[in-house]
Parts: sequence; structure tokens; C-alpha cells
Amino acid sequence: MRFGVVGSPATLDPYSPVASELTYELAVPVYPSLYRFDPRGHPYPYLARAIESTRGGVRVSLRRARWSDGRPVSAADVVRTWRRARAPSGFSRVTSARAVGLREVELHGHVRDWKQTLSTLSYVLPGGRPRRLSAGPFRVKSYTPGLRIVFERNRRWWGRPALATLEVEFVQSLQVLLLLLGEGKLDAAAPPSSVNLDARLDALGVHHSDSLGWESVQLRFTGNGLTLAQRRSLGAAVDRAQLARGFVRDEGRISTTLTPGPGADGAHGPWSQQVRAGVPVQRRVTLSAPSGDELLELVQRALQVELKTTAPDLELVSVDPQTFYGRWRINNPTQVALSRTSGAPGSGRDTGAYRQARALPLFEVATVVAWRDGITGVRADPTFDGPFWNIARWTAVPR
Repeated sequence: MRFGVVGSPATLDPYSPVASELTYELAVPVYPSLYRFDPRGHPYPYLARAIESTRGGVRVSLRRARWSDGRPVSAADVVRTWRRARAPSGFSRVTSARAVGLREVELHGHVRDWKQTLSTLSYVLPGGRPRRLSAGPFRVKSYTPGLRIVFERNRRWWGRPALATLEVEFVQSLQVLLLLLGEGKLDAAAPPSSVNLDARLDALGVHHSDSLGWESVQLRFTGNGLTLAQRRSLGAAVDRAQLARGFVRDEGRISTTLTPGPGADGAHGPWSQQVRAGVPVQRRVTLSAPSGDELLELVQRALQVELKTTAPDLELVSVDPQTFYGRWRINNPTQVALSRTSGAPGSGRDTGAYRQARALPLFEVATVVAWRDGITGVRADPTFDGPFWNIARWTAVPR
């Protein structure tokens, strides 16, 4: 089966500083988590067999599982993974971890909901490091950076996936993705939401599913020379209602939170308290967006018009998605970035990001998957587990 996505990851290591949302999605078939989210945002046990409250934490018992080389998945793997974890992983909220047996681990921390925390991008890696080993339904057969990754069935997984192989193609743009779908060169895909996407997929004669509520579009201010007053002034010049009418329509809605997923509201106060009109920004301002993402490119050009009075010298920058969602996340040389996020805590939830106008929500947008006749099991999942959340249940009838 061949599956298409727009862009490519900078790394396959979910705990690398340059890990992106696509990195997290590609980790789902390979690395287990103690818990996972279903598409409604409800945690369910995955690697965990049982969880018991202790003083200041929990004790988690692991199910009997093995890595693809036959070695057992152990509590020591959980502890070593925890040592490498960083936000937005839920493991980053754990203050201490200790193996108390081959398949029992004690975790401590100031955590209100342990199942939700352990569902949040908390993949368990062999020895805490990314390797060509798997304890999920698939293992990596081959990887060609920028082109494709090929997964093959992991015969040591506790279930049995229907697919023997899954080839994920990294595609340059939405237009190319739709072309490949229409020509039958892809069996399924995760097209980023865009204007009239439903109608365009209908015209191609492919099935599709969408889900609204986690994925969102944000303005991120990178801190390269803009004061708080200037950031608020730029935010005040954005007409979100006009942008929504033009580009989002009934496939999304205006967002007032940086994290529209489950849990505490990420927005601290209404938009009007965070933005306010001010003096024009008398300096060059660069607004970046990932190339190939049709919706963000359209919004980027519309923002250039809306911000013309507030930022007369506004320059648009287009960056390939691998770079934009990779190393630019750490050191973005532009002043303003227009990006998508799936609502993972840490990708926008920190209260300071909102109060200091370093991140402002624009819209919640639909998460979409599409597939040809003969494919079953594919279903949109707006969480950060992405389209492969239930990959073990996919089936494909040969052409």
C-alpha cells in the first residue's frame, strides 16, 4: 500500500530537538506508548497493562511485548526513554522514573491526569534510543530521506496487521499529492486542509474523512527584534473573520486557544486582551510559511495585505517543510511564522507564549485522510498520533 504526505521529516527520532509533527506520526507504527489517544482525545492503554496510584505518582505494569529482535520491552526501556524525553512529550512532566521489575515502572511528578500525560507523545524506544527495532505493528524496512519510508509487518508484535508493507511517500505539495491520488499512484493520503478540498477530492472519485478539533493554524512570533507592543499591534491588524470566510469556510472555525485538543484551555484570556492597535512597525518584518501547504501560502499572501499599514515593509518567505518544521523550530531567522500544529502540550500551551503574544491562534482546521476503493480502516485522527493511529486495522485489496 502506498500512502502520501506533504513534506518530509528532519529526523525519525521523536526526542530529537528537530522532531516535527510528521516525525511523531511516523513513530506511531514503530514505537509503542504506555497509553494512546483515540480520535476523540480519550486515552486508552497500549503498552500499559495496568496502572496503580502511589504516593506522588503511579506504578505502571507493562504488557508482555517484544522488540523485533526478540528482546522483551522492559521497564528499563521506559526509564531510559524518560531520560531523553523533552517537551512536548508527556514524559517531560515526569520528575523521576524507576524500574521495579522487568515489566513494572514507578513514575513520579506533579501530574493531574496520568493517562492523558502518558498518551502525549511518550513513545518508548529500545534502550531509549532510535534504532532499527520495533515493538509496534510495523518496523522500518528502508528509509530514503526526503523521498519515502517503507514499513514492513513486525512479526513479533502482539497482534497481526493485515498489511504486509506500507510505503509512505514524501510529496512536495498538495497539488502534486492530489495529482498522484487522481492517477492512482497513491492508495491513500493525508492531504493538508485547504480551500474546497472536499469538492476536489470528490472530483477525483476518492473516499475521504475529516475531523475537526485538534489541528490548528497559528501565528508564531520568533522573538527576532519585535517588542511586545509590536507583536500585539501586528496581531490587532489581523482580521481572522475575513480570513476564515475566504479560506477556512465550513472546514474549520476561528480558534481562541493555542491547544484545541483535550485538557486545560491553552488560551489565557480572549484575543482582544492579547492584541491591541499600536504604532506601525518601522522595520523590515519577514513572514515565513512552509512551501507546498496551499492553505498557509494563501493565508500568508492575505496577511501581507492586511498588515500593509501596520508593517509597511513586510517580506514573505517560503521554506521547505522539512526545514520549517525542523531546525527553524529552534532558531527561526524570521520575525513571524505561520504554521500548523496538532495541539500537543508544549507546542503552544505554555502560558507565557500567549500572554506575551509570542503565539496567537488563528483557526482550528479539519484533519483529512483520503483513500481509493479497496482500502478499509483508514480514518481521520486529529490528534498528534496522526493518520497511522489504527494502522494495524488497515486492509488493501490488490488492484
